[in-house]
Amino acid sequence: MSEIRVGSDESGVWREDAPHLRMHFQWSQITRVTGAKMAGVPHARESLEFDHESGHFLEMTSGASGFYGVVGAVGRQYELDGEWFAAVEGMGVDDPPLVLWQRDDYPSD
Repeated sequence: MSEIRVGSDESGVWREDAPHLRMHFQWSQITRVTGAKMAGVPHARESLEFDHESGHFLEMTSGASGFYGVVGAVGRQYELDGEWFAAVEGMGVDDPPLVLWQRDDYPSD
């Protein structure tokens, strides 16, 4: 089984589940970013979910290689407060997802 890798660059974020199986969202096509805590073994993990204007989403968890690099890129891209990820880390697994950023033209839930 291949290691899940995630990353970001000047064009957006990506997740690679296996060699040559990569999903990429451009920053300009992301409509919302949420954070959550997910139950896991042996411990809970933080997750980020990126909603795309097509209706698809891309999920990344702290167990994936490159996750914390994406955390830094998200903070810079969306000019988030320096403590934004601490809010995600402090969540419980039963807490609802936290909206970290949302495009102005994206409908609220």
